[in-house]
Amino acid sequence: MVLLVGGGLNADSLTGIIFAVISGCVYGFTTIFLLRQKSSDPLESLKLSNLLCFLICLPSMIKAGAPDGKSALFLLILGVFQIGLASVLFARGVKGVPALNSAVITMIEPLMNPVWVALFYNEVPSVFTVTGGFVILGFIILHITVKSGKNLHLRTMKLQLR
Repeated sequence: MVLLVGGGLNADSLTGIIFAVISGCVYGFTTIFLLRQKSSDPLESLKLSNLLCFLICLPSMIKAGAPDGKSALFLLILGVFQIGLASVLFARGVKGVPALNSAVITMIEPLMNPVWVALFYNEVPSVFTVTGGFVILGFIILHITVKSGKNLHLRTMKLQLR
């Protein structure tokens, strides 16, 4: 995380960086708590969390005023697909995936954000951002490799015991 944001750290961006780190931690806790609900419906918790988020943000939304037509359309599209559909699919998928795998898989999306920004806005990420992304990606690959090796070893041991 330090590498991802460290290259552009200044007084103006510090508040945003702090909120980004808090957001990432809260999302991690969300994944953990949803996984603890495998016997119930995690979608209910996601609905509650989105409602709380809306209520917390409501004063800022009122202060900002109503969006114009184009902004409202994009907000609707993002709300339905990026938040709504993604939440439904995540709540269903989290029931059948181990906790660490779920957390690792969901890390791929934020790692792609600098790629999308570079492609669509021609904003080239800093060396720190790219390095931080590769460090995280490397650990994801290492985790998957180690876990796959352990699972293969356990299956081999089970077969030998039979």
